[in-house]
Amino acid sequence: MKAHRIIGLMCAAVLGILTGFWVGSGTGMDLSAYLIQAGEGLRTLAMSGFLGNLAAWALVLALSALPLLLLAFPRGRGAFTKTDTLLPLSSLLLFLALFFAVNPTLLNSPLPEYWVLGAAGSALCAVVCWLVLRLLEPMDRRDLPALAGLLALLLTTCALLMVFSAGYSSAAAFLGGAQAIQEGNTGAPDAAQTTIWLRGLLTILTAIPTLLGGGVLLWSSDLARTMARGPFEEETLAQCEKTANGCRRVIQAAVLISLGANLLQLVLSSALTSQSYTFSLPLSTLALAAALFLLCRCIQQGKALLDDNRSII
Repeated sequence: MKAHRIIGLMCAAVLGILTGFWVGSGTGMDLSAYLIQAGEGLRTLAMSGFLGNLAAWALVLALSALPLLLLAFPRGRGAFTKTDTLLPLSSLLLFLALFFAVNPTLLNSPLPEYWVLGAAGSALCAVVCWLVLRLLEPMDRRDLPALAGLLALLLTTCALLMVFSAGYSSAAAFLGGAQAIQEGNTGAPDAAQTTIWLRGLLTILTAIPTLLGGGVLLWSSDLARTMARGPFEEETLAQCEKTANGCRRVIQAAVLISLGANLLQLVLSSALTSQSYTFSLPLSTLALAAALFLLCRCIQQGKALLDDNRSII
């Protein structure tokens, strides 16, 4: 794996951690608040007069129509398919989000800001679903190098999203746990501080298997690109051997980390104000590593069988 890909993976994890701290510490504003603020600005504009009302409606309609641009761009996008119906749906959801952000009192909901946020999130989800489905539609008409490039891109994207999510959730969970420990142990601040530091270490340990899972996905993308040149080429076989050995080490590390986290708490139990013993295996990482390990071994065995057949002929 090249150094710049590892750096990219670590940057995604750090970005997730920073986002988790920013949101969890309360310094970041709730996403729904941004939408409500935008709605208040549009409502103020609409109430400023006829031209202001016209401008507000023009902004709402223009923003709502943004997903529809994907029906015409980029050039060479191909014929319209059933998947393209997701774009008008996204536009409708975006329009409803903006309309009710401007007029939250029209919603029959005790928390209108969350309905608005849900509608905007659903609009974004529809666009993402459209993108994935459109990428998958022409797969049966692509040649092997193009398929390998598409698969490598999807695997790399999944790896970055996986480690970003791990960093975000770990940071947010740590902040919540640290606050609970401080509030529940005001009479023993030193012990609480020790517990918080250990909780931070355990958070890092439990996040490592997910980071390793992101690395497995990057190995998969590298293997996909290499296989495009030929599944039984020497370069592919060498990549398979390196990847299989790496997957074996990932599986070993993932299961031992789960045990190590519990043992660390057990050894330091006398100095902690709270403990949390879990037996949670990183199933996604284990499944990815096991599947990639099996694929590499199948390719190697296929090459051996091919050589045997050629020697007989």
